[in-house]
Amino acid sequence: MFGLRKRGERRMKKIKQILKNLDDNYKCVFDYYHSDERQNIIVDEKNNEKKCRFCGKTEPEVKFSKKAHAIPEFLGNKKFVLKSECDNCNEFFGKNLENNLSNYLGICRTVLILNGKNGIPEFKTKDKKERVKVIKNQELQSLIVIKQEKESFLQLDEQNKTLTFNTEREPYIPISVYKCLVKIALSLLPASELKYFNQTIKWIRNKSNIDLVYYDKMINYTFLIERFVSSNKFINLRARGYIRRNDKFKGAYFYFILEFLNMSFQISVPCLDKDINFNINKNPIIIPSSYELEGIKYTNIIVDIQDMRKIYKINSQQLLLSIGYSELEKNIKVNDKISNLGNNLKKKIKKDLKINS
Repeated sequence: MFGLRKRGERRMKKIKQILKNLDDNYKCVFDYYHSDERQNIIVDEKNNEKKCRFCGKTEPEVKFSKKAHAIPEFLGNKKFVLKSECDNCNEFFGKNLENNLSNYLGICRTVLILNGKNGIPEFKTKDKKERVKVIKNQELQSLIVIKQEKESFLQLDEQNKTLTFNTEREPYIPISVYKCLVKIALSLLPASELKYFNQTIKWIRNKSNIDLVYYDKMINYTFLIERFVSSNKFINLRARGYIRRNDKFKGAYFYFILEFLNMSFQISVPCLDKDINFNINKNPIIIPSSYELEGIKYTNIIVDIQDMRKIYKINSQQLLLSIGYSELEKNIKVNDKISNLGNNLKKKIKKDLKINS
């Protein structure tokens, strides 16, 4: 017990040092926290001229009729709305960037119960032999139904109360995943800072990933700090942005961290106008998570740095996802589990799960 307390003290001391370094050299320019109690949050409330922050066009040359989400809906965003994104840019980013991030997450969206635009997505393997479906309502809270044929798909560790899924990501383009995160960061950035990111905006709006004008410069940034927190407590969607206070410090000008449930993504957002001396491999700042900042109980934090420079589609990539659980029922019949529910709800669940009576 004494050893655990000592490790906890060392961890807190390290976090305090990181926070001091962050506070000395960076200013937090936004901290958006998704809450059920809050109404829609307009990121750019003062954009009265209806000018798109990405293409620079105004009405009537472009339209602003679609509800543009500053963070994609599939990450659980129902609140953060962007007025300064035209319909054309909204459609472009959805087709070329957001679909890659969605595919990159794969089974994570189902198992972590990310309630997106069309609810919680069902997961199926390519051969459709394995399947994960989540039913969520007031009576059941959440019921995860897993159909498994291959033993390797799911491993159960009852001693440590973890489930480990062994599957593949859906096809995705790594650099497009990174571009999508850059787009989210720029959507949330105060308009006064956008003038330093004109080259970055041109880069993410370019459909071609083999843009020789920017590619050689941007690949210095395209690394993703990915974290998974072992905890049975989930946090709401949260996005934070930090801008460098002075140009003498050699860290990135703009750090962005996006947290959802018990995962987080952190990137350095390209800023060629400000990052003259920047080298991502020297002294990167790993921003503490909400778990560490707010003292939320967790067992472990797994940090992985992903290289997102590849410009071609990856069709088969292994994905191992381990989640903790407090209670687990094995080999249950869904009919027995839902027997006490109302007839209409039972019919809906059976239809969703394709179960015969």
